[in-house]
Amino acid sequence: MASKFSDKYTTETEPFVFDFSPVLASGETISTADASVSLVSGVDPTPSGILSGTETISGSTVTQKITGGVDKCVYRLQ
Repeated sequence: MASKFSDKYTTETEPFVFDFSPVLASGETISTADASVSLVSGVDPTPSGILSGTETISGSTVTQKITGGVDKCVYRLQ
């Protein structure tokens, strides 16, 4: 399951929502989540620094707030 999110300014903090409903069976729920970040392109010595707080689970969605980052970098959120 891959999603592409819109661009985010480095001065913004935005919630990024992952919807798992297409891959969950009826009655199946999400009990834990663990967000991680890797760098696709650009230079950022600590890409995980864009994670703000912990993941929030609500039904079939997981939300992770993303903040900061380095201009022109492309990040992969998992």
